[in-house]
Amino acid sequence: MVNKFFYNISSGNPGELIIPSLASFLDGLCKIIPAALIFDVFNTMYLSFANPGTLMDTARLWIVSAVLIAWMPVQYLASGLAYSKTFTAAYAASARGRIALAEQLRKLPLGFLGSRDPGDLTTMMLSDYATVETTISHYVPQMISALAFPVIALLGLSFMNWQMALAMFIALPFSLLIVWLSNGLQLRLSQKHIEAKVDSASRLQEYLLGMREIKSHNLSGERFERLREAFARLMRESIKLEGMMGPVMMVAIAIMRSGLTLMVFLGAYLLAGGELTLPV
Repeated sequence: MVNKFFYNISSGNPGELIIPSLASFLDGLCKIIPAALIFDVFNTMYLSFANPGTLMDTARLWIVSAVLIAWMPVQYLASGLAYSKTFTAAYAASARGRIALAEQLRKLPLGFLGSRDPGDLTTMMLSDYATVETTISHYVPQMISALAFPVIALLGLSFMNWQMALAMFIALPFSLLIVWLSNGLQLRLSQKHIEAKVDSASRLQEYLLGMREIKSHNLSGERFERLREAFARLMRESIKLEGMMGPVMMVAIAIMRSGLTLMVFLGAYLLAGGELTLPV
C-alpha cells in the first residue's frame, strides 16, 4: 500500500522522491544546529548566575555567536537546495503525468470520452495533478521529517536524561492512534468531497459550453438550479470535511503536545527529590 502511494504521486517514478526527501531532511538537520547553540548560550548564562563566584564565560559566548553567524550561509544554502529539489521534482512529476494522461486520452475512442463526465477529466488534469504537486513539494518531505526527527530527538535527549525524554514523547503513540482510528472517517468524507468537486466542475463546464441554449431557454443565473445545487453540495461537503476532521486533528495535536507538560512536571518532581541537577 505504501509503495502504491509513492508510485501514484510520483507519476510512476518513486525513485525521484529520494533526492527531495534527503534535501528536506538535510535542511531540517541544519536547523537543529542553531537551536543547540542557543541552548548552549542559555546554559552558559545560567551557570554564571547559579554559581555567584563563577564569572560568565564570555569567550564561549563570543565563539557561539560567531558560529551562529557563520552558520547562516550554510542554512541558506540548505534551505535553497531543499526548495529547489522539492519543487523541481513536484513540477516535473506533474508535467510528466499530465503529458502521459493526455497521450492516453488521445488514443481512446470518442465513444469512451463521450461516456465520461467532462468534469471528471477536467478535475483529473487540473485539480488532481495540482494535488500531486503539493504532495511532493510539501507533504512527502514533511512526512519523512516528521517520522525521522522525533526519533533523533528522543535518542539525543536520552543521553541527557532518559526519563524526561521518555515523558516528552510518551503521548506520541496515543496521538498517532487517534489519527489512525479517524482514517476511515477521513476517507469517506474525502470521497464525498471529491465527488462533489467533480460534479461542480461538470456543471460549470456544462453551463459555459451550453450558454447559448441556456440563454435561449431563459435558464441563466439563478434559474440554472443544477449549477447552484452542485456548488452548494461542494460547500456542504467542504465544511463537513473541515468541520469533522479539524477537531480530531486538533485533539491529536493537543495530546502530542501534552508530552511537554509531562516533561516539565517530571523535571520538577525529580528536581525536588534531588534526582536531577541543573543544568541537566
